[in-house]
Amino acid sequence: LGWSDKLGSLLKQLAIANKSVGGGVIVVLAEKEKEEMEMDIAKLEFDFMGTSVICRSGSPLILADLKKVSVSKARAIIVLAADENADQSDARALRVVLSLAGVKEG
Repeated sequence: LGWSDKLGSLLKQLAIANKSVGGGVIVVLAEKEKEEMEMDIAKLEFDFMGTSVICRSGSPLILADLKKVSVSKARAIIVLAADENADQSDARALRVVLSLAGVKEG
């Protein structure tokens, strides 16, 4: 959930980890245009080894957006720190975690 300059490296590591099971599905939910995210990921020029990356535009702070990407069915959830100062990034990550708790309860 979220977007940062570290996403490319993270996607590569997840694809490598999924290789042994024939790939997987990674869903990226961020407050960017879907097409822009897809173009940025395509620029990585990396073989995702059977792993599919699906981009969705939305906010990880909005329950409807979290439900749109079926976050309750996720095997794992990663909240990326934004590329801003540490205190703001930590506060946002905490709000995202609280939103996730709302999805699990709702």
